Amino acid sequence: MKILAIGAHYDDVEIGCGGMLLKRAAQGDQIFILSITDSGYNTPNNGVSRSADVAYQEAQKAADIIGAELICLNKPTLHLIHNEEFAYEFDDVIQRTQPDVVLTHWGGDFHSDHAAVSLSSVRAARHIGTILMYRSNWYSTETTFNGNYFVDISNYLEQKLELIKVYRSVLEPVDYSWIDFIRKQNEYEGLRIGVRAAECFSCIKAVEW
Repeated sequence: MKILAIGAHYDDVEIGCGGMLLKRAAQGDQIFILSITDSGYNTPNNGVSRSADVAYQEAQKAADIIGAELICLNKPTLHLIHNEEFAYEFDDVIQRTQPDVVLTHWGGDFHSDHAAVSLSSVRAARHIGTILMYRSNWYSTETTFNGNYFVDISNYLEQKLELIKVYRSVLEPVDYSWIDFIRKQNEYEGLRIGVRAAECFSCIKAVEW
């Protein structure tokens, strides 16, 4: 089984579906992580908040922990736009990796990079049997995330949290507060299906896998 997990930024995949990837890698599946931007960004006064080089090093370390191949398109952060040209770049990666499953951003996410990646990747993956959308932040939106596909990650929750801690460049400025939220969110999703921890996805389509 081949799984292609797509994120606009280097840490998105680990937050949204890191538990599933760890679990499926342990079961012998081949994992690809596609990051669209270089994930570097500046403060409003043009100071460096996160360098692209540091973000890449963190992402490669995370991919190594999972046992995944990291693919980077290195587009500038906050400049993604859904159009045919952008979608064709996903086509190229899908043709190369030949995934059975595609994991991507939820279409209702109000982050412009996330939304553009969701639209373009779903279009490119239209012939793939299973497409699941994940949520990688907790901001309220007018559109409700329709989580209807659950993966039990009870045995992988702690490993997932350690995986996310690799991203020190974004966690240290917020005193690692994301970790507590992600733990509680995954434990809540677990309660919904009667297990200790789970990840929840919005299923566009799925075949048995």
